[in-house]
Amino acid sequence: MRKTAWALPTLAIALTAALTACGAGAPDPRGFAGFGRQAVRDVAAWGGGKVQVGEELNCPAPLDGGSPGCFEAVGAGVAAALEERDRTGAPVLVGVNAAGVPDPAFWDQFAGAIGPHNTRRLDYVGLDAFPDVFRPISHQNLTGAVTSLVQRADDAMYEAKRMGRNQVQAASS
Repeated sequence: MRKTAWALPTLAIALTAALTACGAGAPDPRGFAGFGRQAVRDVAAWGGGKVQVGEELNCPAPLDGGSPGCFEAVGAGVAAALEERDRTGAPVLVGVNAAGVPDPAFWDQFAGAIGPHNTRRLDYVGLDAFPDVFRPISHQNLTGAVTSLVQRADDAMYEAKRMGRNQVQAASS
């Protein structure tokens, strides 16, 4: 059974790969993983919340997408954040995000960088959407446009997670 998780407002830290992995001139997944671990400890110290690993990998710079090594850095950051949460028992949700409706190839690449096991363990996948910012949408069409955007993103993310499950099942056969 599929469930669409609507993000509720809560404390979040965006681990922007542009700051620690891609902007440094050379990819640094280990450095980004350390940042992910520290973010989990920081959010736990504040009473819990969410750690968002990366920022819109499907968008080119200045966001995380398009820079060499960003998918690998975010994969390392997700793994480290999940490991740190498990190790400490921190009340922290770990997730990722994208903007708009990335195509299924993006989600396949994203899930591949995170790995099937950690893709299934994500607590949320955020969707940054900016209705009526880049293209005018009439007020009477706004609800339908947003509903369509969320449904298309949900379908693509569900398929990526399903593919991750199939990869794990095939590997264990």
